[in-house]
Amino acid sequence: MNIRNAFTNEVNHIRTQRIKAYSEHAKAVSEEHWQALKQINLRCDK
Repeated sequence: MNIRNAFTNEVNHIRTQRIKAYSEHAKAVSEEHWQALKQINLRCDK
């Protein structure tokens, strides 16, 4: 396995994939927690 840092042009795609992957488990956590996870992910864009 080769692990590397993401290229700048890959970051938004990776974040989108992460939210989609986590969304399968959204009902397992409170709505507040789910929204916080999404916000943390989106804040990283700035």
